[in-house]
Amino acid sequence: MSSTKSDNWGDRPAVPLPLAGPGQVPCCDQCKRQGSTETLKRCGGCSTMLYCSKECQKAAWTSHKTLCRRPRGNANPSPINVAKMVGDWILVHTETFEALLNTTVYLGGGVAHALSEPRGIVCRLNMRNDWNGNPAAPFHLVSFLLEHRDEAEILGDQWDGLMESRKKAEGPFKVAETPEIAGIIPIVFSIRDNGSNFVVNNYFPVNHTRLADDTALDPRTRVALFGLNVHCKRCLDGGLVYHTVKKPGGDGMGMDLGRYGKKGKKGKKWKWEMRTPGDPEFMEMRLQNTALTGGMTVPETWKVYNEL
Repeated sequence: MSSTKSDNWGDRPAVPLPLAGPGQVPCCDQCKRQGSTETLKRCGGCSTMLYCSKECQKAAWTSHKTLCRRPRGNANPSPINVAKMVGDWILVHTETFEALLNTTVYLGGGVAHALSEPRGIVCRLNMRNDWNGNPAAPFHLVSFLLEHRDEAEILGDQWDGLMESRKKAEGPFKVAETPEIAGIIPIVFSIRDNGSNFVVNNYFPVNHTRLADDTALDPRTRVALFGLNVHCKRCLDGGLVYHTVKKPGGDGMGMDLGRYGKKGKKGKKWKWEMRTPGDPEFMEMRLQNTALTGGMTVPETWKVYNEL
């Protein structure tokens, strides 16, 4: 897999994306005291960070101020807002993002190769100019690559910090207790918006395969993984979301594909909507994927991936 040198990434600080697990209790971002959305107050600048008191907010300001507010006269979001958008986007696309990460690793030389330092994932995104608040579609996906530190300037710039913090990711992901997880790989998101560039750091688990040697995939498996990889990129770029359904029959082992739309009496909440029969975008996506894989359907590529 080829890598390219990055452009000039600017001097914005890299924002670490908080590792949130299911049922995580909100806490003060300074003293870590647990609370609720009622007892903890949001920062008035970024509306993202939570504090239990004015004293904690004041103590955190020295480090938080560079991430909090957008530059004067600049319509772009603040770095911490962008980090939250990335986190929400990943959460909405959990199944798709996980499959894209793993297929990228499997096609890029296998698990051991990917987890050997100094390698990481670089995800390049562009903000949508016409974004309407849909958490599934704030970005256009430009590229998603497994890269070597020396071949990706953005990885090299962040590497020391990535390595110092990667160990912290093993606890929330329960690596020691989860046999299917092979390890944690660092990922750097580079987001462009109207000439500005934001960098967000995170870490994700990579899963083992059942293969004795995952460096040599058979032709059918490679084609299926390649087709699923492209399909996942199209879903992420287009805001198409996989969702677990009660009655299996959709794409990918009890999942179906749909979009997010506004629901509720006031139309303020975004919720998943199942695709309508004969939707031309979905039909076109299926045809493209079948042509790309030599006749293999999207559900068939998911099946190969899930059985790997």
